[in-house]
Amino acid sequence: MLKYLVIMNIFIVIVLFLVGANRSSTFVIKDVLIEGPDDYGLSLSIDNSGKVYVLGDSNNGRRSVVYISRFNSDGSVDRAFGNEGKVIFKSIAGGSWDKTYLSCLYVNKDKIYITGESMNSSSDYDAFVIKLNSNGSLDSTFANGGILLLNNLAGGQWDDFGRAIYFHEKIYLAGKSWNTQKDNGNTDVFVVRINNDGSIDRSFGKDGKVLLNSIAGGDWDDDVFTLQVDNRGKAYIGGTSWNGKGENSGIDGYVIRLNSTGILDESFGKGGTVILKNIVPNSLDTYVYHILVSEYGGIYACGDTWDQIRKTGFIVKLKDDGSFDKNFANNGVCIIDGVASGSGDNLVRKVAVDNKNRLYVIGSSYNGKDSDAYILRLDSSGKIDKSFGKDGKMIFDFVSGNEDVGLSFDISKTGLIFLTGWSRKNESDTDSFLIRIENPDN
Repeated sequence: MLKYLVIMNIFIVIVLFLVGANRSSTFVIKDVLIEGPDDYGLSLSIDNSGKVYVLGDSNNGRRSVVYISRFNSDGSVDRAFGNEGKVIFKSIAGGSWDKTYLSCLYVNKDKIYITGESMNSSSDYDAFVIKLNSNGSLDSTFANGGILLLNNLAGGQWDDFGRAIYFHEKIYLAGKSWNTQKDNGNTDVFVVRINNDGSIDRSFGKDGKVLLNSIAGGDWDDDVFTLQVDNRGKAYIGGTSWNGKGENSGIDGYVIRLNSTGILDESFGKGGTVILKNIVPNSLDTYVYHILVSEYGGIYACGDTWDQIRKTGFIVKLKDDGSFDKNFANNGVCIIDGVASGSGDNLVRKVAVDNKNRLYVIGSSYNGKDSDAYILRLDSSGKIDKSFGKDGKMIFDFVSGNEDVGLSFDISKTGLIFLTGWSRKNESDTDSFLIRIENPDN
């Protein structure tokens, strides 16, 4: 069954299909900009009432904007949100290019938090934090009319990028910032804690921020992609760091834990840091894209590793002290490979646990011609759960185009699973999508 809806310059294509005994529905979001061919779904969150939020960006080659759309649990657009179901942000810092990433959305009760970066009038980038009310309007009690701009966090007077946001009593923002001006320096990771009114919490770190550099021992860029805060107020960040001198060295992944005051937690890993490398034999680079602190115990970090030929996905499970949980998969490491049966890249972008402590994994996998989006399910020991989908996985091909990439997902209280990502028809036409999976237990 194929049904087309046109809603306020957002075209939504609804496709229903079955995989195993699991029924899924696909909603394709396109043309957020009237003249813009490329739309990307990058982050997804579900609130307590079951409303689904998709955050992404859209560009036409000349301008890029950030958008957030809200959907009801049946996949229909929630027209009570923003302007007929969506809010578009453009020229946030005064320039023509606004971007967001995988962990840049957090929904907390009746407030919505968004981060990313925006080009300013000097053609540099500022990190931003946007706080919305539940109806999509800007929260005027926060910062400057609902928007906080941050720049020069590492002293470089150049670009600052918002990479991940989280709320735990206060707002936590992670990103990267240049430490010296333009081509003379590199980027440091920052974590900033922000009060609910948009002011910087000066009691955190040094004057409200924590700066981290040379995390893996190198003298090049440090980056961050994920942030979570546990119920003790300890903050976890994950990303990448160069391990040697210059661009010819390799990249290691990392997980860092800060205590509630912004100091490295010495009880975790080595001085607060766990370095992830050599997960696959002969691998050169390792990337951490998502961290999950599970309510059932354990810290999951996922991403992929590159051996100079292709990328292989992984999930590691750490104990509270940062050591590998040897009871999970293969001594704490689960390798994700060959999901779509091709011999190319297998990428992992996010993990989540359901109320039965089963682990869901989303990403993309090469099928021999192009990439497919996928979601798979593991049991609590890290073994594939073959009762889910077809032999433990659901693969999505030709969502809108040939190349399909899964980036983010969430699980509702009623057990529905929603995924987002993007699907590319050709080099000049990319659509974002929302996929709903029903009956994951059947």
